[in-house]
Amino acid sequence: LEHSEDRLLVFKKDHDLVDSSLENKQTLSQQRLSSIHAALTQVQQHKAELEAKVKAINAAQRSGDPVQLEALPEVARSAEVGALRAKLLDAQTEFTQLENRYGPEWPRLIETQKRLEALKANLDREVRRVVTTNLNDYRVVATTEENLVKLLSQAKAEAFAVNSKELDYRRL
Repeated sequence: LEHSEDRLLVFKKDHDLVDSSLENKQTLSQQRLSSIHAALTQVQQHKAELEAKVKAINAAQRSGDPVQLEALPEVARSAEVGALRAKLLDAQTEFTQLENRYGPEWPRLIETQKRLEALKANLDREVRRVVTTNLNDYRVVATTEENLVKLLSQAKAEAFAVNSKELDYRRL
């Protein structure tokens, strides 16, 4: 009996089983597996949503039509894009009125034309920023998914190790 108790003590020491039971370690291991699996499921759902956005973005970019990029939901919802469109529309209206009234050499018309060009450039830049942000969101989620898959594999390996220790422990 004493020899068996000594072997049991050595086993606990070798396998870092201080005062906690193997059942506790198994429970913790199962909780960790469940938690990681739930997080992975959420990330995969989010990734699927973002994949649809990325496909739409890629199609709009391939078309070469800036209107298609501006029509993307993420771009259309951007407050900054909306504000720039409003300013651009005002500047275009002013330009048309000045052009009809004074002609192409009028100094204020030239100034309005320069403002129009600057607004168009700002709008293009903002559209690209929104698109890039969405593409980056997808990359972040994809990397998070990869990391969670690795964590899940590690957690499974740990769970199998605990199960193996339990079998060895019961044999003693």
